[in-house]
Amino acid sequence: MYHISKDARSERSARLIIKGLDSCLQRKRFADLSVSDIQRASGVSRSTFYRLFDNPVDILTMLCDSVISEGVKKLEQLESYNGSSILLIQIELWRKHRSVLEMVVKSERPDLIYQSNMKYHQKFRQSVMDFYGLSQTEEKYQRIIMSAIQAAGLKLLLEEDDSVSSHEIRDKISDALARMYDFFIRPESPTVNNRPALKER
Repeated sequence: MYHISKDARSERSARLIIKGLDSCLQRKRFADLSVSDIQRASGVSRSTFYRLFDNPVDILTMLCDSVISEGVKKLEQLESYNGSSILLIQIELWRKHRSVLEMVVKSERPDLIYQSNMKYHQKFRQSVMDFYGLSQTEEKYQRIIMSAIQAAGLKLLLEEDDSVSSHEIRDKISDALARMYDFFIRPESPTVNNRPALKER
């Protein structure tokens, strides 16, 4: 877990540690990093690191939680929302915090985005269940699948340059989801022939 107090000293130390982790990721895989590596790169003491974080993963968890929390606050300010508006908010947020997304992807831990999504979207569970008439099990399936899709889709942001708008990226993801629906759900969806057509004799 992370333990960042709301005081200038703790916040400054946390920023140095984040910068140190980013520097370490230029030279090493995240899985090979130690607390000592990050501590030396950040210039903070080992005791300061453990005062704020239990382990290196907690740094990424804190960053993901911060971004998702900001998105939830934006969502709460809307009079109404749907899946499309949620997706657009997520895209715009992660474009704003691109450096965090790059660190998470470089660390090969997109699962942390998924976990943060699951954590912060708990508060919308009842409203989603009531709106769609879902049981708890149905809502759980929907929340898990949507959180996983969002986490995976965000990796595509790093492949797009600034000339592509957030709305265009949203539309690309929406189109991909529509094709997935056609393939997996729609009864009359086209079939893929695994066998090559036999040549006429």
